[in-house]
Amino acid sequence: MALTWAQVDFAAGIVRLEPNTTKSDQGRVFLFGALPELAALLQRQREQTSQTERRLCQVIPYVFHRNGKPIRTIYKSWRSACKRAAVVKQGRLETVVRPRLLGRTPYDFRRTAARNLIRAGVPQ
Repeated sequence: MALTWAQVDFAAGIVRLEPNTTKSDQGRVFLFGALPELAALLQRQREQTSQTERRLCQVIPYVFHRNGKPIRTIYKSWRSACKRAAVVKQGRLETVVRPRLLGRTPYDFRRTAARNLIRAGVPQ
């Protein structure tokens, strides 16, 4: 959430994580040029940020933001997304069809995400 545009290099197709911003004391470099979906996401985010900068007449340093303000937490949106995935609405009636999704946290999906990344060929 604290990623800034200064850390994104579109020409080289990389994102740099500065030292002391990850679990290790070392910085890390991620290639996004080889991942077209990620490159497209960053490009769309750059375009959206540019539009917001023009509208607000201010520079926005953050890649991910809400109207130029840094995102502090994702949990309200996360809970809302889990509820939408777990509940089917028919008019005013709500039926819980996936009760296991209610109350989940992003941390609950860490192994699933790691397994899927490994299966996709992403090196550990």
